[in-house]
Amino acid sequence: MQINRESEKRILGLVRLHIIPFALILYIVAFLDRVNLGYAAIVMNPDLGISAELFGVITGIFFIGYLVFEVPSNIIMQRVGARIWIGRIMISWGLVAMLMGFVQNPDQLIALRFLLGVAEAGFFPGMIWYLGTWFPPRYLARSIALFATGIVVSNIIGAPLSMYILDTLNWGSIASWRWLFIVEGIPAILLGVLSLKILKNSPADAEWLDHDQKLWLIRELDPGKTNTRSLRLIEILTDWKVLLLSGTYFSVTVGMYAIIFFLPTLSSSFLHDFNMSVIGLLLTIPYIITLICMFLVSCHSDQKGERLYHIVILFLIAGAGLTLDQISIDPLISLLGITIALSGIISIIGPFWSYVLSVLTPDEQPVGVAVINSIGNLGGFVGPVITGYLITVFKTLDSGWPVITFILCLGAVMIYLAGKTGKQM
Repeated sequence: MQINRESEKRILGLVRLHIIPFALILYIVAFLDRVNLGYAAIVMNPDLGISAELFGVITGIFFIGYLVFEVPSNIIMQRVGARIWIGRIMISWGLVAMLMGFVQNPDQLIALRFLLGVAEAGFFPGMIWYLGTWFPPRYLARSIALFATGIVVSNIIGAPLSMYILDTLNWGSIASWRWLFIVEGIPAILLGVLSLKILKNSPADAEWLDHDQKLWLIRELDPGKTNTRSLRLIEILTDWKVLLLSGTYFSVTVGMYAIIFFLPTLSSSFLHDFNMSVIGLLLTIPYIITLICMFLVSCHSDQKGERLYHIVILFLIAGAGLTLDQISIDPLISLLGITIALSGIISIIGPFWSYVLSVLTPDEQPVGVAVINSIGNLGGFVGPVITGYLITVFKTLDSGWPVITFILCLGAVMIYLAGKTGKQM
């Protein structure tokens, strides 16, 4: 079946309308339940006697559970379908997130953070795979970028919401940080149930496409026309290009999670004259600016058709932002430095995954994306642990930034070397 350009745009518009908004909502809720620990820490850490070093371990242990179960989760999802498996992931992580409101000591919190990683394992790469079952390759990178904005939007919503809960909810003499976990875990369960009805496993199941539209889209998505094979894991793990890309993404997640988890505590320390609700509103500013930068960078990268040097420059900008925060004694300049760093790091995500898809061949992509995401997400463990340890040793909340800046610079070097290994774009 041949269609004209206008019909093609109409079909892809329908797909975006029915797939992206709901997928984005799922990611917003998922990411909020992943990072709301950083907001809870302001009240929770003193209550449970949690040091900065131990807090780094508690935040990071999530990614160990996530890493161990990520590949098995993706395999199961491809066998049973996205509708059932995404619904299962959301319901289980919502239940675990709510249980965190009932912990009595740090050991219980560590166990539940690990289980939260197990419950959520495979969600992000699974959704990347799911988007790939709906969008032809030439439309996929843009769709992934839209989906990835959930990282920023979750904090724009989560910062004022979480700080409001901490400031106002003390029902039944239960600490506000406990209500934060309980209240913010409920949407995941509800959306998990809703996923069982809304999500469609493939274009063949989409009642909002007519017969001819389905046939065209299925043909465009048919992997059989590429005549490629899926590479074995060992072949991917010994590919220097994949390893360098994994190291690059590791640098991104080290910086991103170090900032996200410690930003609420850091901000409350130099904005101590304000109540938590006001601090929550102020904390949206870095994320709103980050969202704007993310959009502008992605558009510029698409317009120029260039990814590699965009990523390198963004790494360096992020490192400069952290350096500005550390050397400044003015709270507003410190917040500006953090905003620059956060904008630089998160803006990398769109161009990075676009670059990954451009340098991996079709037969490398299924396993390659999973490996890059799995290794990269270890940074979610390393970043908070390093930051928490250095804060404990040096007694200042920004003492982890020099090491994080160094890792960001390494990321710039690795993506540059990856560009010399693979084809450039």
